Amino acid sequence: MIPKVIHYCWFGNGEYSEKMEKCISSWKKYCPDYEIICWNEENYDIHKNKYVEQAYEKKMWAFVSDYFRFDVIYNYGGIYLDTDVELLKPLDKLLDCEMYAGMESKDYVALGLGFGAVKGHPYVKELMGYFEVRDFVRDNGQMDLKTGPMIQTEVLLRHGLKKEDSFQRLEKCIVYPSEVFNPKSFQTGETHITNKTISIHHYDMSWLNERQKRNKEREWELKKKYGSKWGKILGIIQTGPYKLIMKFRSEGIKGGYLYLKTIGKNIFGKK
Repeated sequence: MIPKVIHYCWFGNGEYSEKMEKCISSWKKYCPDYEIICWNEENYDIHKNKYVEQAYEKKMWAFVSDYFRFDVIYNYGGIYLDTDVELLKPLDKLLDCEMYAGMESKDYVALGLGFGAVKGHPYVKELMGYFEVRDFVRDNGQMDLKTGPMIQTEVLLRHGLKKEDSFQRLEKCIVYPSEVFNPKSFQTGETHITNKTISIHHYDMSWLNERQKRNKEREWELKKKYGSKWGKILGIIQTGPYKLIMKFRSEGIKGGYLYLKTIGKNIFGKK
């Protein structure tokens, strides 16, 4: 049984946004008997390993939380929520298991949407281990910007996860389809709430810089106005050069080449 404790983190000593306040208020509304713990520099050791320390020094808070969420849940048990997750229903029905998580899309699981586990869960320990042997800043000085869902999906695939947007029961984890925790699409910005929806991830995109956030919001606007296909193409034309430069900087020639292939596939439908 997962304990009734909600963990979240707030590093950097910034002020809470109005959206963040609204999200936390929803936790209190739908989980009135849960303990809610805020972790920050005062009660969490940001020098636990090089990955966390370097991400903190770079003020890349989303990447600090990539390790933090597993460390805290492994050692204490409970539920982790990103601060841009708004609850629409109580979480009580999710607790009668060893671990639960949610699909972001048909390709990725995303634990930042909200996940829960008992103390000492082996899958959570495995997720922690990914970061404990890596640096956030590479030898060439570039940051390792591999996102949490990519890492989390790789780990759970080893335990039977299938790349499909469906209810899945792994040996030690229940995985819910995206309509439960992620009714807002990161690709289109559209929200489709169903009777199964428990929460909404509003995508504050804290792992992106301000220009990248504006580019993503512009892409959503184009898709809403011109449809998914043409909106995507127009978005690539407008933001592609900047994204390509960022890929070359963070992932080198190989990363840039793979991104060009992705652009070609998205525009022309070819590999």
